[in-house]
Amino acid sequence: MKITICGGGQTGQAICDALWKKNDITLIDHDENVVNQVFSQFDIQAIHGSALSLNVLDQADTSHADVFIACTNSDEVNVVACNLAKAQGAAYVCARVRNMNYHEDLDFTKSALNLDQIINPEFRAAGLLEKIIHFPASNAVESFAEGKVEIFAFPIEASSPLDTMTLSEFDSHFKSDVLVCLIDRDGDIIIPSGDTQIKVGDTVHVTGSPRQIKAWTKELGVANKALKKLFIIGAGTATYFLLNKLRHINYHITVVEKDRIKASQLAQSFPHVEVLHGDGTDQKLLLDQGLRTYDASIALSNHDEANILISLFAHSQGVDKIFTLVNRPYLLKPLTHMGLDTIITPKQMAAEGIIRLVRKLKATRQSTITNFYQLTPNQVEAIEFKILNEAKITQCQLNDLELIDQTLIVNIQRNGKSILPRGENQIRVGDLVSLVTKHREMTDINDFVK
Repeated sequence: MKITICGGGQTGQAICDALWKKNDITLIDHDENVVNQVFSQFDIQAIHGSALSLNVLDQADTSHADVFIACTNSDEVNVVACNLAKAQGAAYVCARVRNMNYHEDLDFTKSALNLDQIINPEFRAAGLLEKIIHFPASNAVESFAEGKVEIFAFPIEASSPLDTMTLSEFDSHFKSDVLVCLIDRDGDIIIPSGDTQIKVGDTVHVTGSPRQIKAWTKELGVANKALKKLFIIGAGTATYFLLNKLRHINYHITVVEKDRIKASQLAQSFPHVEVLHGDGTDQKLLLDQGLRTYDASIALSNHDEANILISLFAHSQGVDKIFTLVNRPYLLKPLTHMGLDTIITPKQMAAEGIIRLVRKLKATRQSTITNFYQLTPNQVEAIEFKILNEAKITQCQLNDLELIDQTLIVNIQRNGKSILPRGENQIRVGDLVSLVTKHREMTDINDFVK
């Protein structure tokens, strides 16, 4: 597939990293240093120039692009670049757009702006925040099977009854119909088998219906009441989207914003929210406002370092749930060792949405990708396929189905009902099938069968 990417920042680089091995990629960026860096890192074409220049778009052979992706830091540049590419002949155009107003009627906006797809990283981040606010025992949630199945990530603490339990023991110990599909052991990713043992310090990814996972956490004795008292620092786009999602539920929410105009605008938009004009890094201010009494601290300012410092302080004050927005991936690894359990990365989420789109466009006759997540960046993918025709994957029961290594089928959805896969099950045409794998850039589910 021929792909043109405008913008070599964190999002553009994440897209290149995920797709360059099996696609013909051309990157355009106005910063020559960025162009040289990305060119040296990936086997792609890289062009120094403006995404709004017709000459540059010609150099990138945009007229033959299967997908044109504009993910610069400017909404307007992204929209105009996509329109120019479309006029030149690009088959499918996608723009990263952050402005909240564009999201009020997304279908109309796409049609009016002549875009095939709009990706809004802050909107996606707010959706993840909302899920975890309702299910705080987890530190990450991904949805499959039209929302009927979810993958939750649970940290294993010293007091956990799961410590030293094998997966075979797990299956027989709990009544709830859930499945352990992935274990993250200090960055070492394990696709588990029956004799795999869970250990303290692991992050265990569990899949099942939301109802079954709630029942499982109850069996486990994990407190999992929805968070009701939220302390938010920063009145940016992610905060607006989050408050809009929570506006019809009875929450006690306080927002601190350093910019007086932003604080005033937020207060007018959400009169049920207590909005304070102040510096979210001022520890005295946070304590005076009763930070210790809140269920969650949510740091959503535009500055990664400030968000990290605020979250570390909230953790030191005993706040139960800590959310931290961080856009730079290289800052992420040490944070999980500092008590910051839920880290939100909008730029990575935007890249993930675009990668999902490209995979979906590369459908085969046998199956098509309907959902895709990077459960751990650049290591493990969770993919949902729609089975279109009889093929290798439908020929026998799961007991007799030989999958390639480091791959696990985690759910089958049939006629609106979810099936947790067991040996006697058999995949059929029309099913939605979800799996986790360490193999990257797979576009046909039959490629997972030996």
